[in-house]
Amino acid sequence: MTEQSRFTRWVRKYSPRRGLICHFYIREKAKPFYGKVEFAYFNLFCPSKDWVVGGTKNHGISSARGKKSQIPCLNCFEVNDKFCAVIKKYETDRNDQFEIGIIFNKRKLKRDFAVINVSKNRPYPLPPPNKCHHFDNPRFRIGALRPFHYCDIVRVEIPEHNQFPAIGSIRWDSIMGILVKPQNQHDIAKLLESKGLGEVGIFAVL
Repeated sequence: MTEQSRFTRWVRKYSPRRGLICHFYIREKAKPFYGKVEFAYFNLFCPSKDWVVGGTKNHGISSARGKKSQIPCLNCFEVNDKFCAVIKKYETDRNDQFEIGIIFNKRKLKRDFAVINVSKNRPYPLPPPNKCHHFDNPRFRIGALRPFHYCDIVRVEIPEHNQFPAIGSIRWDSIMGILVKPQNQHDIAKLLESKGLGEVGIFAVL
């Protein structure tokens, strides 16, 4: 069984009950839509079992006055059949910027955060800025996010704290899986085992 097929079977086992979403960490060859790779390694090497994330602004479409949403969000892809289909063809449509993907339990995230299923349909009239991150246009994501740019987007709102950056801690029991490059699979498995996260699925599909 290929690693891609193993991943698809795992998704079909866990996704219907929990819902799964994937946040990617990419190398900064282009505009960093998603997290910096260093943040992923910080989480892997630090003693805490929880996963620290940062929210960024200006996601989604623009309002009628050209304003972007100022609500900080963590950008994720819905891990469903569409996502699995991209994983299966990734070897022939590779984007080496994708370094690590972490998969969260969507249902459990809703305990602590607002989780938005992003619509690809352009609304009319256009929403106010604080709702613009509820919508998106996949044509604008083709560059850095190829080949995942047409997958379904989910955004997790990360609250700000006064003047401090929007940083949130995702509980360890929300971590379901990690997508890695083959050469990193063994070392990351050892790291997770040492943190007591040995049941997290690790898939060398990037």
